[in-house]
Amino acid sequence: MPELPDVEIFKRYLDATALHQEIVEIRVHDERVLEDVSAAVLQRRVTGRRLESSARHGKHLFAALGGDDGWLMLHFGMSGYLRYF
Repeated sequence: MPELPDVEIFKRYLDATALHQEIVEIRVHDERVLEDVSAAVLQRRVTGRRLESSARHGKHLFAALGGDDGWLMLHFGMSGYLRYF
């Protein structure tokens, strides 16, 4: 299970590699990880946006979407990790 230091490392990785980059595609391999949104809705809301900043609160990682479109909340569960291509 990712612990607090792991989530901080994920935050630093996101800050160093993904901030201000346009999101061109979202892939959801298992829709069960999404709570109140479908993969199609997530794709529509996030594609074309940029991650402007990030914050960590406990084991949650938040990424602010450009254009005041809210936040993307990430939780890594028992064996999660962050991949960026």
